[in-house]
Amino acid sequence: MRYLFIILTLAACAPAPQTNSLRGDAGTPEWVHSRRYREYSSDFGFVGIGSGATRESAVDAAIADIARQIEVHIEADLHNVQTSRLSRESEELTGQFESAIRSAAKATLSGVEVFRTAESGGVHYAFGYLDRERHTANLARDIRSRRAALDQSVQFADSLAGRGLLIEALGILNESLPAEIDVEAQERLYFSLKGAELPHSLERPGLNQILMQTVRALSTGLQIERISGDGQEVERGRLLPEPVVVRVTATYKAPGSPMPVPGMPLELIRHDGEVIDQNKTDVEGLARLNGIVVGSGESVLRVEPVLKVNRSSPLLKNLPTTLQSKGVGFTYRVGKVTPQKVAVLVRSEIGQDLPAVRSKIVRAITDAGHTVSDGGGLMARAEVREIESREIVGVQGRQHLVRIELSLVLETQPELRQLASLKATSQGLSPVSRADAFADACNKLTLSPDQIAGLIASINNKR
Repeated sequence: MRYLFIILTLAACAPAPQTNSLRGDAGTPEWVHSRRYREYSSDFGFVGIGSGATRESAVDAAIADIARQIEVHIEADLHNVQTSRLSRESEELTGQFESAIRSAAKATLSGVEVFRTAESGGVHYAFGYLDRERHTANLARDIRSRRAALDQSVQFADSLAGRGLLIEALGILNESLPAEIDVEAQERLYFSLKGAELPHSLERPGLNQILMQTVRALSTGLQIERISGDGQEVERGRLLPEPVVVRVTATYKAPGSPMPVPGMPLELIRHDGEVIDQNKTDVEGLARLNGIVVGSGESVLRVEPVLKVNRSSPLLKNLPTTLQSKGVGFTYRVGKVTPQKVAVLVRSEIGQDLPAVRSKIVRAITDAGHTVSDGGGLMARAEVREIESREIVGVQGRQHLVRIELSLVLETQPELRQLASLKATSQGLSPVSRADAFADACNKLTLSPDQIAGLIASINNKR
């Protein structure tokens, strides 16, 4: 129970009591020594006596005195209390739980009342008091109120999960987890101050049980089934002729009775790792995805679930990875490309020819299965502009740095109607001149055949 020993680092929040460092004269108030004022004593609450050079510092010292007593009280009483369910699950939650207890304990100090102050011999004194019964009663009401709200959320999530709405249920439970930690911290503090459990507050089935059942339904009971779209043939850089279709189902509390899972976010992932489409399942658990494919020969697309969860929870942190492993693959074959004739024109922003950039564009076009021809129906018009130029000093001395941007636009000929475009950037270095750095940046520009294939295919897909 590591958190028990640091629950109330509250002395750091207020000056240390100065009762022993500042001594008054013979007129020191009697309650400073007896730690009792009228009916207020340690029999029914926490008494704090503080002294200081000013009234304010004496009050702060009295509050710090009470904080120190609560710390000792909690440390002593909690040795026989079962460790928190949340804390037992993972060390990752221990820090959150400690912080929640610390916050709850600080809130306790807001109930401290200062009943008496006095000054004697240039020293100010303060008598602070925290009524244990009144404070724990208020704390119990707050716990029950918050627990009731949490229970309603849990019951609602349970009903959603029972209808297959696992994603919505998980979202509610995920959002409720911090509140669960706060309430359980309050329960631990209540026990420490009162010395007794709240009736039925710690043994009920609650958020964790429903959360565990929901996670189990997703991690072990979830299935993704291929419905259609496998084995298609497509031209490089084009959309699949037909979308891939999957159905997502899961079982919740009733093995062997799968239900559709609406709202499950899915990604369509190409063999190179790029996500080319996203969608969510409909009320029947179905989702349709499509995207532009690249490469050559046979390849595979994967449909994978993707979830964002509270990874500080040990119940949730591995769920995204587990769901990804349930993805399904769709094979496709890239067929022959319908060649297009493309004219190429490359200029800098000041009108100079850039043969290095032109050769890269020509190479990418031909590698994508198309031909370069001035009489083609398409024009690839490229402009290279300087977007940054400065001198830098590094291990190799002073150098010129230039960043450039390539804007490539496909247009119809002779109308010059813009159809599609792409951008690419690079940077170059030279110890000689800015012009040499610009040339170095041009040489470092990269333009892949797949980019060109996708650009030209995007035109075909629109036709």
